[in-house]
Amino acid sequence: AQPSDIVQAFEFKEDEGGFVAGYLAGSYSRTKIVGGIFGVPFDPLRRFRAGFINGVRMACEECQVISQYLWSFSSGQRGKIAAGSLADQNADVLFVAAGGAGAEALKELDERRV
Repeated sequence: AQPSDIVQAFEFKEDEGGFVAGYLAGSYSRTKIVGGIFGVPFDPLRRFRAGFINGVRMACEECQVISQYLWSFSSGQRGKIAAGSLADQNADVLFVAAGGAGAEALKELDERRV
């Protein structure tokens, strides 16, 4: 098979992808507290975050959304601290869009069994 036969490219608006992630997060939350960890607040990520928040609210009107920017895509320490903070605030579903910093956030959440 030629690569063009098995690979498809598509475009979507950032807020649309964020909305889907947020809708799923809001649907799965038991505590009604959903968290989001985002890297650097440049325009595409701001739109992604806005879509995420809208998706959570569409799925769960009573859910609270707690989110923060790390101001980094590479600081694992910032990711770890942010994840711990959201877990301490009882967020039971967290979405991470923060590059390498997000990987450390996910490790922290795994250690805490969130």
